[in-house]
Amino acid sequence: MTLKKLSSYSVLPELLIDQKFFQPSVVSQFSYAGYDHGRLVYSEGEFDYANRLPATRLRDPDLYANGLELGGFQHLAVRGARQRAVVMTTARYSLADGLANFSFQFLLSAGFWLAVGGAWLLLRRRAGARLRLNFSGRIQLLLNMGIVVPLAVVSIATASQLIASYRLDLIRTYERRGRLALNSVRAQRRLLADSTARPVLAALARNVAALTETDVNLYNARGALLAQQPAPSSSEAGLPGALLNP
Repeated sequence: MTLKKLSSYSVLPELLIDQKFFQPSVVSQFSYAGYDHGRLVYSEGEFDYANRLPATRLRDPDLYANGLELGGFQHLAVRGARQRAVVMTTARYSLADGLANFSFQFLLSAGFWLAVGGAWLLLRRRAGARLRLNFSGRIQLLLNMGIVVPLAVVSIATASQLIASYRLDLIRTYERRGRLALNSVRAQRRLLADSTARPVLAALARNVAALTETDVNLYNARGALLAQQPAPSSSEAGLPGALLNP
């Protein structure tokens, strides 16, 4: 159940951070923004600070003490020097979230007790006791199996089709990005053979990386690095370095 989405940012910042200081599951739940003299200068995350959090709210002391709840979101701000402030935002835990957790808990509990009951029946049968069902009980058992078994088969088939379609679409998207990067470099292939055009080649790699939202490493036929985006210093973390097996 891990989301295998396309990332629109470079993977290097997460790779180069000491993992004991990195908590992606926590950071991804928050949005944050920076204000300078009451003016929004930077924001990150899904929340639209420019339109959904008026600048007048920055003068509310509750925002810095206990936080504010506005439109289903909770905001908490911290004052800085020179009339600067940082606002952290997270979605309020709604009733639908609670019901979803309850449903998942119910399914886990039901599965657990069904497994316990099945194990108990097997142990009783092995001990010599026979499980006897009357005619009405047999009909009910067959009816339940006639509903549950087809539903399980259809659910598994549908999930398999969706997963296969999603993976195929993901692969096609990556291949499309790769072809776009390749065509962009091929259009300037003369730069690959010109040793004096390294700055221009680096600018090309930077533009291609920004356009395709990927990390770009260009090597010549001998395996020597021509240009790298992000910076070559990232090779210290075990990422592609200055030499590659030709």
